Amino acid sequence: LKEKLAQLAAHQKAAGGAPRTNTPNSGPSGGRGGGDPRTNTPELNESQQLALRLASEGASFLLTGGAGTGKSHTLRHIVAALKSQHGPDRVYVTGSTGIAGCHVG
Repeated sequence: LKEKLAQLAAHQKAAGGAPRTNTPNSGPSGGRGGGDPRTNTPELNESQQLALRLASEGASFLLTGGAGTGKSHTLRHIVAALKSQHGPDRVYVTGSTGIAGCHVG
């Protein structure tokens, strides 16, 4: 876990941004092509992939960022990966507000 946190810190320092696990998108697809053809969603960027890896490994982290940075998009990928890893009946998502739950489905 310490190694993963060190990787995250190094990534944040290289990006020159505030400590967070995602970066702002550039345009509606975040400047990323491809994605999941079943859902027509863009791929995850490097920081979002790190958040997905951390979640898959059971690490705790804070997924933060301004509007349009891909937090809900990243969380949907994390939930899908955890359901695939642990089974759909063992993964639950909660939110502090009703709208938060609506955004991640």
